[in-house]
Amino acid sequence: MAVASMMNPLIAENKIDAKCRRSEIQLKNVVLRQRTAKIHAECLFEAPEILQKICLFMSADPVSGFCSNWKTLADKLGLTTQQITLIEREYQMKHSSTWWVLLSFAYNPNATVEKVLKVLEEIERLDIIDKISDSMLRFVDRISKQSESNESEGKLLRSAAGIEWLPLVLRPLNSKESKLYKIPGITSTLVNDNKFVDSGTIDNTRPNIPLAMRVMLTFASDGVDAAKRITKKLRQNEPRIGVLILREQQDHVLMKNTEFIDDCFEQVDTIIPILTKGYFDVINKASTTNEEQSSFAIDERYAKYIYQCFTFELVKNNCLGKRVRCIFPDGTKRRDLRVDHLSLRTWWQEEDLQKLINMLLRGRQNLLKPITS
Repeated sequence: MAVASMMNPLIAENKIDAKCRRSEIQLKNVVLRQRTAKIHAECLFEAPEILQKICLFMSADPVSGFCSNWKTLADKLGLTTQQITLIEREYQMKHSSTWWVLLSFAYNPNATVEKVLKVLEEIERLDIIDKISDSMLRFVDRISKQSESNESEGKLLRSAAGIEWLPLVLRPLNSKESKLYKIPGITSTLVNDNKFVDSGTIDNTRPNIPLAMRVMLTFASDGVDAAKRITKKLRQNEPRIGVLILREQQDHVLMKNTEFIDDCFEQVDTIIPILTKGYFDVINKASTTNEEQSSFAIDERYAKYIYQCFTFELVKNNCLGKRVRCIFPDGTKRRDLRVDHLSLRTWWQEEDLQKLINMLLRGRQNLLKPITS
């Protein structure tokens, strides 16, 4: 009895401490929710420290085990049963389930960080809120100036770089197809003539500078050297030009191939086929390239698909081709190849690449000029 009487006050004291701690975290969350009400959830993907902690502690849920807790989060954030099942069965290879849940939620136009914090409290994950609170305050402070300029317009603060790419089957039905999806690594720089930086590497040498335009290169194995030269020239240009090469996006292409390519095709401003004998062999028949011979084999593999995409676009636009600009590499002339494809009729020599760049940028600038009455 004496031992029990001694322990009871300790238990009561611990309960009081727990209640106080809980109240303290809830009060913290009130402040966080107020400050994140105008920040779109896609901005979380620019805060890796916060995202990492949410994903880590949600997966390592001490109460519900390693799988069920993220499903509760997904359900509360409005994901469908089908989306949750797809994440569980097919999309846990590259990222955690929680990462996919948050990205799927962020594709909703009215998704905010505040709603994520609200749901975390509803599902009794105050431990996560406690872990991210300091980082979240720093995150909010970092973007507060942008937030103030957007609040005056009554708009949510969104990511300037766009949102991470999400497979079509995981997107909400009300997501806008015209939304700018971020192509990972499109602004990466060329290290040397033989090696491109990894697509997951962030180029911090020129931060927060918007791209003047985005270009997709498509080529066969005998056009790889020309692709490297052209990419280097485009990426070194001022103003900045983003260049998309499938080799740099290999993980995304292998995961959902044509679906990812379709997204990229829609958001680039110009498609540049590099016209070589190998390229015409690919678009006219199945490729016979030995993929082990070239690390850029994935570009050749989908060259015909990209060709079909812009050919279909040409037909749809009544044969008005506005986005395709072909290049003959150095040492190759038009007379060397039989070019009778309607969609490849606009071409330049590689030696005139700077003239092409200037023309494309002028066209892009005119397109973005506001229309005045």
